[in-house]
Amino acid sequence: MSFFVFGGSNSIFRDGWITWFAERAGQPVLNRSVGATTTLTGLFRFLMKGEERAPEAGDCIIWEYALNDVNHVARGYRREMLLKNVEHLMVLSRERGCTFVPLIFTPLWQEQAPRRDLYYDMLTKLFLAYGVVPFDVSTAWRHHFGKARMPDSMYLNNPHYARVPQVMDFIANGVAEAANNARVPAAIAPHYTEGRGVTLITGLGREIHQNSIMRVPVTRIPLSIEMNQHGRIAAVCALCQSEPERGIRVQLVPSAGEIRQMRFSTTNQDDQRTILKAISLENALGKRWSDRWAFSPGDRLRLSPARKPGDFYAEHELSKSLASPNIGAPARITGVLVESVMPAP
Repeated sequence: MSFFVFGGSNSIFRDGWITWFAERAGQPVLNRSVGATTTLTGLFRFLMKGEERAPEAGDCIIWEYALNDVNHVARGYRREMLLKNVEHLMVLSRERGCTFVPLIFTPLWQEQAPRRDLYYDMLTKLFLAYGVVPFDVSTAWRHHFGKARMPDSMYLNNPHYARVPQVMDFIANGVAEAANNARVPAAIAPHYTEGRGVTLITGLGREIHQNSIMRVPVTRIPLSIEMNQHGRIAAVCALCQSEPERGIRVQLVPSAGEIRQMRFSTTNQDDQRTILKAISLENALGKRWSDRWAFSPGDRLRLSPARKPGDFYAEHELSKSLASPNIGAPARITGVLVESVMPAP
């Protein structure tokens, strides 16, 4: 039995809550966290095979993307879309026979608000419907200490808790207690997924990208993939760097009919690191996504370097305007997530 952690940057720091929790766990703690992104990236790392041990029956999934998700609500993401991805992860955990622990963090700007965003109420209701009880740090802190909210001194900055013993110990103890009582998510009617499942197109990787927090297969574009099922493209997962500028043009080429296309940035705004991003086509295209990015067997998905400058769809921390894309090394992707109708049980 192992603990798998899928979360944001608060779950990456070596002196953070995970180190404190690992001392209590008594079992391996495998960290699959990626910062500055949403649960969509967690889905990719959950489904990825080959380079990292995948969750299996008896393991415990610790989810910690609430803080990141609500920050993306403020950036225009729909709450229902974010909650759908959380539900996808719970369903995948149930299918694997894994217990599930929701760990809910709150950014400082939400902790200071008279009332937290509606996302938190919707999220809690979703977890309780699946029979899993979240450990909500803000709610637990207020109850335990009899405070109106967590004080500002418990934060390092807006997205990060202060890595001080009082906070880290409180979180680690709460997670340990939740893990002791963790359950496999219940088999219930879906709230947001509409009975669809999410899968990862595999077998694309030709190289390996490795750093201190991940080891993932990557492939350079151009790339053409023949689709062998019915579904719709949910996201392209890509490695992103600041230099040189890079963008990707993605095309869905049906066996008959109109080619659909868009382009997105894989260029960091400032950071010199190589970061992993799940590029959400659903967020990029809104209401147009469901129909325009649906595919059938025999259709092809093509990814190629964007050559022309201009405006690109950009996830958080990526550049929206590129002056000279793909003059240097080609962009690299790590996988493609698709949604498809689940077979009847």
